[in-house]
Amino acid sequence: SKEDSITRKSFAEFERPKEIEGMNAWIWDYSEGDSKVWVTRPGSGKLLDVTNKQDKLPIDISLIQLDSSVLDQFNIVSDTVDYAGVKAYVVDFYKIKKSKKIGPLMKIWVSASENQILKIEKLSKKGRVVSETIFKEYFEGFPKVIVINELKSKGELIVNISNYKELDFEDTSIFQPVDKKNE
Repeated sequence: SKEDSITRKSFAEFERPKEIEGMNAWIWDYSEGDSKVWVTRPGSGKLLDVTNKQDKLPIDISLIQLDSSVLDQFNIVSDTVDYAGVKAYVVDFYKIKKSKKIGPLMKIWVSASENQILKIEKLSKKGRVVSETIFKEYFEGFPKVIVINELKSKGELIVNISNYKELDFEDTSIFQPVDKKNE
């Protein structure tokens, strides 16, 4: 985004699973690290601001993209492993609260040679894996297939990205949240 306070705007349309078919999502990331999220209700198309209510959705929208605020957290390369035949670094991310290191709350596997994210695990405060996001295939440095597993609900979401191009949009209206029921 070329707007001063907004660093990125994302738009997603959902086809599967059945309970979110027809749902749309808009995610705006702000330069100070905050995000704003809107979705349309499947079926009715009613627009909802779910910024602080993502846990009430059938999937965790934040798993679709890596929030840039993780770069502000304390992180350390904890291991070098063989991940599906690829040498990978495991990076642990900790939250700092009142000078205390909490976590790790997230682990990321990064390909040593390609610098591509292979897997992300989000962890509970007790260290249990809550969700995992697996990046199965890349095309020109961008993921093509992303598998998101919600371990608590045992839900799986597969994101297939096709025709990805990084470009300047002439018409940015696709990134504006729209109440589909009023269209």
